[in-house]
Amino acid sequence: MNDSEPSTSWVESITRYLGEGICAADAAGIVRLVNPAAEALLDLSNQQLLGKPLVDCFPFQIVDSQSPITLRELVAETLSRQSVRRGSNGFLTPRNGWPIPVGYCCSPLLEQGISAGLVIVVYDLRPIRRAERAEQTARSNELMVQQLRLELDQLTELATAPGRVMASREPVEADRRSESVAELAELRLAYAAMVDRALEQQSFRVSHRVSESLRELAERLGQLHAGPRDVIELHAAVLELKRPILTVVRMKAFVEESRFVLLELMGNMVSYYRRQMQSPRPSTAYSQARDAQAPRDKPLLPSPSQSVGTDWNRTRESADE
Repeated sequence: MNDSEPSTSWVESITRYLGEGICAADAAGIVRLVNPAAEALLDLSNQQLLGKPLVDCFPFQIVDSQSPITLRELVAETLSRQSVRRGSNGFLTPRNGWPIPVGYCCSPLLEQGISAGLVIVVYDLRPIRRAERAEQTARSNELMVQQLRLELDQLTELATAPGRVMASREPVEADRRSESVAELAELRLAYAAMVDRALEQQSFRVSHRVSESLRELAERLGQLHAGPRDVIELHAAVLELKRPILTVVRMKAFVEESRFVLLELMGNMVSYYRRQMQSPRPSTAYSQARDAQAPRDKPLLPSPSQSVGTDWNRTRESADE
């Protein structure tokens, strides 16, 4: 043999250590060569493959947009047309295993222009697919984080910036009319727990009586003369509380569910103030106790500097008068 030609052992070393699976068959379709990478993909040994018909021991098919192409059809096409076919829509189904997505290249072996067989090269696409999914998930998570931050910034701006339509006073923590810092923290935790229970109720189809809890919370907020801006501020504070302790996916679900909880809470507060308008005297225990302790020569409601400054509070004033 010429020194310039590679030795047989050298060629065998290439096929043995190549990362792609190689399976070669003669013109009759009998397997004559299988490398270790192909054995690993098929979960079969060299002895189980050599000398067997390729179409019987190589569970390969191509899945296209119309109909699957079997290995038998691929072999017949390659040998008759003597053309190379490659793609990334192949599947290998090993023994007692799930189909493996593979890229493939099927090429004829020619000797003096005559077909002497064919060789199929396959490579596992699972690592590439995992990397693609990880990259897609990272991009999706980054977009979700940006959206969540934008929404939280908008809620914070809505709750704190002056001159908004819904409210024109300082946040509820600043005036501190009847509630304490501890009570505000309690309301935030209660609202956060209600959103958590609502999310569980939606995800696992369990009953946590969230609507009843929201009605009770709306009444407590109404007793504190809270307005829409106070509710938005409460909502933003809970989102800020949850953001550092939840994963991106959990935070996204929390934010989406909290929107529905917020709307229901707003509706309950509207109902609460409507009842106060229709009732000749406040019906809540809180209002009755406050009326009993209020001096006769002083108004029952806070002074204008302490009022909420919203339509809800003005409605309450007209009802008490």
